[in-house]
Amino acid sequence: MSGDRWLQVQAVLAVALLVLAVAVRGCEHGAPARPQPAPGDLDELPEPLQLLGAAGAGRMAELDAVVASAQRAAWVDTRAALDRLEGCPKLLKWIARPEGQRLERLLTALETGSRQEALGALALIFRVAGRTEWEPGMFGGAAGAERLGGLLQDWLEVWAAKGVDDPLLYEPTLAAVLLYGRVMNAAFESGLFGDSERSLERARACLARLCTTPGGLRTPLAIALEDRYPGALDLALEDEGILEGLADEAALLFPDHDGECGE
Repeated sequence: MSGDRWLQVQAVLAVALLVLAVAVRGCEHGAPARPQPAPGDLDELPEPLQLLGAAGAGRMAELDAVVASAQRAAWVDTRAALDRLEGCPKLLKWIARPEGQRLERLLTALETGSRQEALGALALIFRVAGRTEWEPGMFGGAAGAERLGGLLQDWLEVWAAKGVDDPLLYEPTLAAVLLYGRVMNAAFESGLFGDSERSLERARACLARLCTTPGGLRTPLAIALEDRYPGALDLALEDEGILEGLADEAALLFPDHDGECGE
């Protein structure tokens, strides 16, 4: 083969490889990360992310009308019970009480319901995160953070994939991942005498399921996190750093959700 012919073959191969790389990247990214609502779709629930913050407590009643009638009484009682919380009770003690047990049953029902009910379930979890004590103490005690992490994980396992494609749940879903990272990072770093490897492994396994496909590609959730919160999640990290970026972003977005009621 002549030198000119060889150069032509190399040029064609280079172009083909470039096209293939673009195609593969396009397959990984899939649909646009930010779903667009239909006209009027969110008129009844504007700014859904606000419902998760401390300032959203006054808006919780807006969800009354979208909760199924079979769950509405439990919903109203539970949100009212969270509003009445005083003194930042320990999460484990509060959730063992009748009102806490009612909360857990209600979350199970709402998480298998409509997208609006899913938002209501997440809003309740965030209220628990902001109104109870779950931050481990100096001498350990990660059980409260683990329990809260479990509530968030249960929600994410059901709604993460659907939520990131839903204009109502898009921002709340990303926020749930951020708070999950903060809570599980607190559990991992619990105590003066070492870290909780079990908490780290649990969180890493959960994030792997949510953010990577069996083929090793990033899911739409991972892509959306990268687009919205650059640097929050590095799936390549094998150590505790996988949670630190999420925890930092959650602290900025929800400063009162610190396990100490913002104190």
